[in-house]
Order: sequence, then structure tokens, then C-alpha cells
Amino acid sequence: MMVSVYCIALKRHYPPEKKAGIQEFFVSLKEAIWALLMIVIIMGGIFGGFFTATEAACVAVFYALLVGIFIYKELKISDLGKIFEDSAKTSAGIMFCVATTNILAWLMTNQQIPMKVASVLGSSINSKILMLIMVNIIFLVLGTFLDSTPAIILAVPILLPLVQQYGVNPVHFGIITTVNLAIGMSTPPVGITLFVSSSISETPLTKMVRFMLPIWAVMIAILLVITYIPQISMLLPAMFG
Repeated sequence: MMVSVYCIALKRHYPPEKKAGIQEFFVSLKEAIWALLMIVIIMGGIFGGFFTATEAACVAVFYALLVGIFIYKELKISDLGKIFEDSAKTSAGIMFCVATTNILAWLMTNQQIPMKVASVLGSSINSKILMLIMVNIIFLVLGTFLDSTPAIILAVPILLPLVQQYGVNPVHFGIITTVNLAIGMSTPPVGITLFVSSSISETPLTKMVRFMLPIWAVMIAILLVITYIPQISMLLPAMFG
């Protein structure tokens, strides 16, 4: 992804930032230390068992407020009303998307669509390569219409036993699922990250989609590498297992 972004920046002649020297680096590091501590608080809190990922978001917001007001002093108490208003608008758009995807998930469950698809796959595919291709296609399609949570609840319990028949490690399957749905979060019509980016940058979705095409191509290529070369994605789990 870094290479693709670098190539796009060169092609579009984005102006490079001035290269920082050693002294500038440490000055910037000193100024950014309070912001960087947020990562430590979030990851340390989650892995330390102090709070869940959702609770970590609340802690991070509260920490950012304190740092912004009392340390960096870039925020004022009088700014909070506008900040909360903008946050409410962004959150409302996101939650509307999530709500509609939950309705679709209920409809698919009611009509037993996942079970029917799994039945067809189990009876007609006898190759691990083809099975993984179909799993990727299913998750990519689901990711364009559903939020990650309902997509996981719908598909994983049905597809996991199928791929395990071909010797696919459950952790590897989980990584494949996560990458697929991460791609889905940036693809219309229900691309949550697209809506957030559009809201923050005030750029129309139609304009953003055109520039996303090369990024999507790279993400699909990465997905295929993760799918068919499990040693890459299983390296860290093997080290800590």
C-alpha cells in the first residue's frame, strides 16, 4: 500500500515535504509525544484487559480532549459545541448505513441465503483453490452491502467448516475474512470509510471512487497473496503460538 501511494503521488506530482534533519526530528518527536501516547494507552489498555476496543475509543476521545485543551491548547471549551455537532452528523451518517445493513442481514438470514450458498459450494467444489476463490468473492460481495459485524455473524459460522475440510487454518481464515471486509469498508454502496472520508474532506463520493480504483486493485492483489501464501499472514501467530 505504501508503494502504491508513493507511485500515485509521483504520477500526480504531489509536492514532497521538506526532509527533516536530526534536530527537527527530535523537536517534532518532543511535540508529538502526547499524541503518540494515545497509541500506548489504547493498545496497552486493550491487551492489558483494562477495557474493550469500543471502550478504548471512548478513552481515546477523552484523552484527546484533555491534551487538546490543556497541553497543546489548540482547542477551547467554546469549540466543543461545534465539535460535538460535527461528530453527531458524521456518526449519524455512519449509523444509518449500519442500520440499513442490519436490515439486509436479517432479510438474508430469514431467507436462509447463506445456508443455501454454503450447500451449493460444498456439493459442487472439490478444490481448495476454487473454494478460497469463492470465499473471497462471497466476502467481497457481502462487504459492499453489509457492515463487518453482520457479515461475520452471517457468513463465518457457515463458511469456516467448509474451508477447514481443505485444511485451512482457522486463524488464516480469520485473516482472510478481515482483509475482505476491510476492502468492503471502502467500496460503495455501503463503504463506511468512504462516507467518513467524504464527510471529513467534503469531497463527493462520485469523485472519490474514481481515484480509489488503483487502490482497490492493489488491495485485491494483497488479498490474493494473503489467501494463497498463508506463511506470510501466519508468521506472527506462529511466533507467538
